[in-house]
Amino acid sequence: MIRALMPADGEVAGLLALILLIQARRTAGVSPSGELIALDEQNRSAWDAELIIEGHGLVGERLAEGVAPGR
Repeated sequence: MIRALMPADGEVAGLLALILLIQARRTAGVSPSGELIALDEQNRSAWDAELIIEGHGLVGERLAEGVAPGR
């Protein structure tokens, strides 16, 4: 909703991209018993490719427009 209200804001786009990229790995980052799985040990085929594409797209749009996607 904030992105819709502030579409040109780099901080908003950057935060949304970060949230999407973290969410994309959520299920692969925890074992069935609840233990954390290190990034280099995660099954990358379990990552949500659509969320990754969306997150990368947000960053790419900001960079193409010359706006930093946040700190």
